[in-house]
Amino acid sequence: MKYKRGKLKDTVGTSKKGEIRTNLAVYNRIVDLFGEPYIYSDLAFRHGSPQVEWVIKFDDGTIANIYDRIEVNPKKNKEWTIGGNSEKALYYIVALVLKHYRSLIKRAFGDHK
Repeated sequence: MKYKRGKLKDTVGTSKKGEIRTNLAVYNRIVDLFGEPYIYSDLAFRHGSPQVEWVIKFDDGTIANIYDRIEVNPKKNKEWTIGGNSEKALYYIVALVLKHYRSLIKRAFGDHK
């Protein structure tokens, strides 16, 4: 599944599809996968809006966005909301996070079969 960084305007019409709550989806690992997020002002944090957001555009037209909704420093956050223009957005993000985690394990411990 191929993807690229999307633009904030790509998220128009998206809605919440689910959440990721795991140590597999910490800030630095999401940055490893999707690059640096769009960063909102401190004012957004005070109003309960996302502080950071990634927008991912897949080759099949699926748009996914990952954002925080919890009043926690994003770099310490382990709970992320996944939005998108279809249910595939959630599936794609979870699949990519798991694939990335498996590659980290292989690098650390080798490929034991």
